[in-house]
This record gives sequence, structure tokens and C-alpha cells, in this order.
Amino acid sequence: MEKAWETINAAMPDEVFNQAAHRRAAARRIQAALEVMAGLAGWKMSLREWYPQFATIDDVPPAACGDVANALEKEVLALQVMGPGAARGITLEDKLALYERALDEIRVRWRGETKRPVTWAAFKGMVASEVNRAAHEEEET
Repeated sequence: MEKAWETINAAMPDEVFNQAAHRRAAARRIQAALEVMAGLAGWKMSLREWYPQFATIDDVPPAACGDVANALEKEVLALQVMGPGAARGITLEDKLALYERALDEIRVRWRGETKRPVTWAAFKGMVASEVNRAAHEEEET
């Protein structure tokens, strides 16, 4: 048995083992993110819902696995900020509705000042703040 293991190790460079380990780690991160989002949303979600081109985690190409895991983890963070309102921020329709409410509120709040310059960073901050407020207001009603 030990001789077989030495043969395998000699035949396969460390980078192959490292790639496999990174892929397994990314797959675990993807699965964990899907589970957390399911808890926040109130229903079980599949990877295919987020990435229609992938039926399962095994379908994600090794080179893309880390990127998919990172994107889903960022989504988890965004939904966690929304608290119980996260279930109303999952679909594109949900997100559009929240953005529309946020933009309407910004127009009202900044009425008379909309012609002044504003950085994209400040604008994104305004939108994020209003989306967060809208999500929390919806959970209270």
C-alpha cells in the first residue's frame, strides 16, 4: 500500500493535489452559502437558481469554483444585512422593487439638490442605505 502511495505521489505533482484541495474547499463554501441563504430566504435553494448553467456544484469548472463561492458569500453578506427582510431581496424582481423604492426615497430626500454633482461612491452609498431601510421597513409592516 505504501509503495502504491509513493507511486501516485511521484506521478502527480503537488499542484494537482493543491487544485483538488482548493476545489473541495470552494465546493464546501458554495454549499455553506446556499444553506445560509436558504435559511435567510425561508426556502431551499439550488445552485442552478443562482447559476443556471450549473446543475450541481460538480458542474462548476475548477477555475470558476472560487469565483462562484466568492459571489455567493457576498450575496450572503448582503442578505444578512437585510435581516428578516432578506426573503424580499432574493429574486431580480425583489431587488428591482427595493431599488425603485430606494431611488424614489432619494429623489424625495434630495429634492432641490439633484442637480449637484455626486460621486458614484456617494450615490452607491445612498442607494445601499435606502435599500437597507426599505428592506427593514417591509419586515415591520
